[in-house]
Amino acid sequence: MIVSNPNSTGNRVVAISAVLFLVFDATVLGIGYWMARQIADDAVTINLAGRQRMLSQRMVKALLQFDIARREGRVGNAALRELRESVELFDTTLAAFAHGGNAIAGDGQPMYQAAVTSEQGADLVLETLRVWSPYGRALRALGRPGGVSTEVLAGLVGDAQRTNLVLLDLANRLTSRVEDASRGKTDKLRRLQVLAFVLALLNFTVMLHAVWRRMRGLRWRHDQMQRIVRRDALTGLPNRVGLLEMLQSELSQPCSERGGLVVGFLDLDGFKQVNDRHGHAAGDEVLRQVTGRLRGRLRHTDLIGRIGGDEFVVLLHQVAAPEQVKPVLEGLVGAMREPFDVAGEPVTVGLSVGAVHVCDSDVSAEQLVHLADQTMYRVKHADGVCWLLVGLQPGTGQLADVALSSQLQTVIAGDC
Repeated sequence: MIVSNPNSTGNRVVAISAVLFLVFDATVLGIGYWMARQIADDAVTINLAGRQRMLSQRMVKALLQFDIARREGRVGNAALRELRESVELFDTTLAAFAHGGNAIAGDGQPMYQAAVTSEQGADLVLETLRVWSPYGRALRALGRPGGVSTEVLAGLVGDAQRTNLVLLDLANRLTSRVEDASRGKTDKLRRLQVLAFVLALLNFTVMLHAVWRRMRGLRWRHDQMQRIVRRDALTGLPNRVGLLEMLQSELSQPCSERGGLVVGFLDLDGFKQVNDRHGHAAGDEVLRQVTGRLRGRLRHTDLIGRIGGDEFVVLLHQVAAPEQVKPVLEGLVGAMREPFDVAGEPVTVGLSVGAVHVCDSDVSAEQLVHLADQTMYRVKHADGVCWLLVGLQPGTGQLADVALSSQLQTVIAGDC
């Protein structure tokens, strides 16, 4: 018998879902790392743009101090040195904003600064370069040998105050633009991160569903295999394994809950001759028809199984008194009286039944079936007897004949 698995793709779905879960999880982590790097880089750019404002003001202050020193007849080296340092730092940072390159961090260490993008304010950087170029050249001229004249210095001081306001405005706008761009990028990255997280959750749900289906498929296969192991393929009845399990389950319950139990061992008479004369296919057909007739004579609470060949076992439940099963046993035997139709030819078989009634006993299911088998052989060797019911003494594995009426005290049999 071939058993198909309704979840044959379960392994593949689980594997794909697991890989996708790892991909989505890695994507979420990657976006988080990328977002952290972007925020860190933008924070540096914002800090440098803020420092440009401070440097522009320092240059004006140093220029004023140098002008005052010149007017007072002093050299003004300290102011000139501060001015040169501020000009150099401002110029280096602005070049990095424009083209990308090394800049000086707040701790004095060199660092790489990427060029400001159009979204961040590249146009503002170009405007700052346009304003700074002549202004920066004029400031650097102060440090050359000979310097500049008093009139040129006075004009430069006036220009510096006006230019400083322009540079401050450009630096402020650049800072705001970079902050806005940073927030925009962060929002996009967060949306991507949320999307990846949602996809990961959806994929995880799919994976859980696939695992559930896979487990259900495994249970289904297990049930199918158990059904194969416990079912007779020809008749569909429980086989020996399945029947013994059911019987043992019944015996494990107290008699006060399940009531008395009768185990009947059924053996067909003349079945070998059917096989020899008509062939095994005809014998199989007889067994199927026998199964149908036997089922029709049992109560809805009773069970029947085929334990091999032409042998069957019935479990009769809730038997308060042994005499209750007499109609059932007689019905089983009577079901064989009519010939069976096999390929248009009548075939006749008989039935011998040995039955054991048990209530409280420590006997196992295997032993109880064996006792019923022994009782059936007593029927086989008795002339004119088709069924026999015996009782099992409580607490023992020994048989005692059960009287179906007060008049019959020894072996009780059903006539054929």
